[in-house]
Amino acid sequence: MIITRVSKQTNRSDRYNVYVDELYSFSISANDLLKSGISTKVEISEKDLEGFKRQASKSYLLDACLRYISSRPHSKHEVLQYIKKKIFQNKELKEQIADDQKNISAEILNYLEEKKYINDEDFAVWLVSQRNNSRSVKSFSHIKAELHTKGISAEIIEEISKDIDISSESVKIQSLLEKKIRQLKSRNKNVHETKKALYTHLLQKGFSYEAVQPIVDTYIEHQYNID
Repeated sequence: MIITRVSKQTNRSDRYNVYVDELYSFSISANDLLKSGISTKVEISEKDLEGFKRQASKSYLLDACLRYISSRPHSKHEVLQYIKKKIFQNKELKEQIADDQKNISAEILNYLEEKKYINDEDFAVWLVSQRNNSRSVKSFSHIKAELHTKGISAEIIEEISKDIDISSESVKIQSLLEKKIRQLKSRNKNVHETKKALYTHLLQKGFSYEAVQPIVDTYIEHQYNID
């Protein structure tokens, strides 16, 4: 087999198309092209070709991942799902690394972890901070569930839980209670309806009964003069 043509892509000036025996074979980044020594009229073996394709595919995915994580922190699981999505959406990638997808994905993730571009502990801390400072109040129970869906291990979630200030959960409950009360006042609810509505609303938000009870009961006692 002979490399018969190497041409710059029209839509991406940093990538090149490589033709073998006059037929399109694969695309490669300018950086990898320089490193590989690929040039026209060079004879290559099937093994060489597979190696070029593998490296080109891996570099393409790594570049895509670096762009992906530049927007905000991401968990390892999120990045893995992104890699799978990129492969699924790209027919050429799917064909070139069909039998090596897991190994290439692992190599990319290991590289990103070694460079500290992704770190699940740091991501978990960041996400908790984001949710605690969001306008949409979330209980830590809901935040833990979100961390789980993003692939954060039970060990990391447990460690993060140790740093949660119980008083901050009370502040969240109080904030939600006050908003709900404003809604209920316009509906002329009696004491029993109000109490039930408050409990239901706060428990559905993921707060525990133990955390909700004293705050709701204190409000009901003061508002309706119940001893």
